[in-house]
Amino acid sequence: MSCLFNHKWDGDKCAVCGQARDEYEFFMKMIALLEEGSARWIDEARSRGGVFDYMNDEFIQVVHQARQAIRDRCGKEGLDTVMDLLKAKDSIAQMDIVEDNWQH
Repeated sequence: MSCLFNHKWDGDKCAVCGQARDEYEFFMKMIALLEEGSARWIDEARSRGGVFDYMNDEFIQVVHQARQAIRDRCGKEGLDTVMDLLKAKDSIAQMDIVEDNWQH
């Protein structure tokens, strides 16, 4: 059972789902990195009149960096957890690009 954003912390673990607090905080940092990358990507595209530079897409690079950091630390289960959190949070404007590049 996952608590997503509503953990009941008892020391360093959630009393409901058992997730470690430091792992959750790491996931939140990765989500913030993705959100920042998405916002920067949109701003840059707007500054170019809506033209996207897919050949040098920094946001896709950010997705791959975050994905690799999560996989290195938490394995495939961590990748799945972060995707569940992202879908529940629904705050990244370019979610389709995250999803398209998440499982590669």
